Amino acid sequence: MKTTLHIRHMKNLLLALTGMAALMACQPKDALQEQVVAYDTIRLLISCPQAPMQPRFGDPGSAVPETADWDQMSILFVYTDDSNITPVVPGSQVIVNNISKTDYDKLDTVEVASGDEYKELILRVQIGKAYIYGVTYSTGVQAADTLEQAINACKTKGDVEALTISNNYAKGDTNQGDKFVSVATGYYKGTGTGTTPAIYDIAKGGTGVNMPTMTLTRLASKIDIQWDAVDAYEAGYTDVKVMGFNYNGKEYGRLFPDITLSTGITNEDKSWTFYNTSAISQRNGRLYHYTFPDGVSKPSITFDITAKDKDNNLIENTGNNNNGYKMNFDNPLQRATWYKINTTIKGVTGTTDITEIPITN
Repeated sequence: MKTTLHIRHMKNLLLALTGMAALMACQPKDALQEQVVAYDTIRLLISCPQAPMQPRFGDPGSAVPETADWDQMSILFVYTDDSNITPVVPGSQVIVNNISKTDYDKLDTVEVASGDEYKELILRVQIGKAYIYGVTYSTGVQAADTLEQAINACKTKGDVEALTISNNYAKGDTNQGDKFVSVATGYYKGTGTGTTPAIYDIAKGGTGVNMPTMTLTRLASKIDIQWDAVDAYEAGYTDVKVMGFNYNGKEYGRLFPDITLSTGITNEDKSWTFYNTSAISQRNGRLYHYTFPDGVSKPSITFDITAKDKDNNLIENTGNNNNGYKMNFDNPLQRATWYKINTTIKGVTGTTDITEIPITN
């Protein structure tokens, strides 16, 4: 009798254990992770550029109208090697949190001691020591899928800081300019005045106290080109025209161009051609071009010029025959900077003045 009862109890125990295993197998993966991974809630204070951009008093020329046009923000937590986390990608130190612009706009606004205003983003994150990075962009446009995939594929701090973005971003979109200027990036710099990423300690029980502050700033540079072609009678040139020009830059910009990498990225040269098809624009005109800087390369602009000499022969100085007037940037382009370029073409040569204006919103 006792042996039979013991066997019956053993069967019931085995059935119960089998049932528990089956129940656990049916639970979502996230639910299982919560049983073994420690979490805490942080209040991330974050700000993004606000459009439209307004020119300051005394700025040369007028600014082109711009509006905020992004729909997703990715917040990347890059944990240090000694942090015990469960990443989505095995072997990764990076966990990505996404928030839509609709939800971002609904967040509460918090004013800090400096008077600056931030949005308060409440996140439940895994405990550990981490670097924090952020980026805003538009989904569903050219090159955005590649960017999103690259963000989600990051496994290390080096991967994050080497992230690139195509300079054909949103090509063909009717609002390409707005989408370009709405890409913003940044990282947590600590509580001081540091300019490099700082580690943030996400500790258990820090809810309501953990408030790292992060500012995302506009990534794109604005190349604002204004040209004026005039005859050079003393040199025998008349009917001077700027038929077009090339902006010579790079295929990719970097999301964090102000961070110096020990290793470079593959980045081919690329040119964008602009044609002046009207008689008016061939004499004078203005054009805007947006580009994402990579932090190291120095672009150039080549003007294609035609004129007639004293014998009425057509003279062509173009980039194709290496005779076009070429202006070079002396330094790598800076993010969030308005480059106001005034070029005077006299005869078949030219002179250029460049004014650099920081874009603060």
